[in-house]
Amino acid sequence: MEGEGTALALVPVYVGGLDPTMARSVAAYLETRQSERFSVTDRAAAAILLVDIDQPGAADEAAGSRNDQIVVGVGFGRTPDAVPCRHYVQKPLTGNVLLDALSDVVPLLGSSPSSATPTRRTAVGRASHARDVFTTGRPYLPQSRRDTSPDRDQDRPQRALADRVASVRAVHLPTRMTDVVDASGPSTAAERLAGRLDVEAVPVRDHGDLSDPAVLASFRYDSEAHLDGLLRRAVRDGGNRHWELRGPMLSVLADPAESTLWVSGGDTVLRALCAQPAGDPWSLEIHRQPPSPAGRRRATVESLLWNTAVWSSQGRIPVTMDPDVAVAVRAWPDLTRCVLTPSVLAVTALLAAGPQRPADVSTLLAIPRSHAFVVLAALDASGLLEGAAEPAATPPEPPTVHAERGLLRRFLARLRDA
Repeated sequence: MEGEGTALALVPVYVGGLDPTMARSVAAYLETRQSERFSVTDRAAAAILLVDIDQPGAADEAAGSRNDQIVVGVGFGRTPDAVPCRHYVQKPLTGNVLLDALSDVVPLLGSSPSSATPTRRTAVGRASHARDVFTTGRPYLPQSRRDTSPDRDQDRPQRALADRVASVRAVHLPTRMTDVVDASGPSTAAERLAGRLDVEAVPVRDHGDLSDPAVLASFRYDSEAHLDGLLRRAVRDGGNRHWELRGPMLSVLADPAESTLWVSGGDTVLRALCAQPAGDPWSLEIHRQPPSPAGRRRATVESLLWNTAVWSSQGRIPVTMDPDVAVAVRAWPDLTRCVLTPSVLAVTALLAAGPQRPADVSTLLAIPRSHAFVVLAALDASGLLEGAAEPAATPPEPPTVHAERGLLRRFLARLRDA
């Protein structure tokens, strides 16, 4: 047992092996919530290396570690496959899962790989919700006392962010995400992190009355003619087959076994392709054998649909969405893998609390209309948006049939009524 006042050495952690979005989130979490136990450092000085095995070059990143460094792999698959790591965590990566994984490998520091515990998959009870990502800093529990049951998170408030929508402060800056910080200061790690995360620049547009057809047309785009619509059709038509969407400078392969996609181009290429209608040189091919994913990066279907919708929308809603028909969010997106936009948490929380007309969202939150519409377009593309439940119509009563009765029937009816 440590004596009172004894300073514990910080465990240095390298996050450069993660994709940039996750690396920023993890670094901010460790610096703000776990600064008394861990520090973020460069690769050479780190004792623990976090490596996203779904990224190109992950195997080289892990293989280049020293004997005194422990590689913690993070990936979509059930096992780390060919990437060597002494500990493995399955995505989605939440604050609890990250803390548990780091706490498990700290006792292994200084041990040889042969004496280490076998690589295992950290159990995740349910899909990650944006409100749970890196929000739970708590004292470490030994593995024997740790609750890993699938329903361990079920007692959490389901609408914590929705309850805070009324106090959301409107922010129109397109480069910093501070739309969930109220005047009294952030109360959760998610809110503190929100101000540190970079978001996608979305044009600030808030002009005119949507009842004017010309104004409404300026806030709409034809998603079927853009890359986000092509990708949605490919996901729908390709089904559980090895399909490939091919176009200029980009190819997307489906991996039905893992329900993920392999993308040949980076975000810069995707942004450029989404900035204008897709055009003709696109094709959907079905492969009998799965093509090699070499040189590609892995992405979830939801995140790629979300990102391409954000870049195609540019603050507009699809022509298929009626701004006067109320919609609601049926499930929170995994924002750790998605492009973030201004007010994304506030808009999602508002629609998670109940149906709202798209035309009213920006007014309710006091944000630019384009900032609300880009989130609506992304939610719609990801399949996370649903129309307001209509009350069941009362079925009409069947008409009374007046059939002419025979002599015997009239006689029996007279006896019954006597």
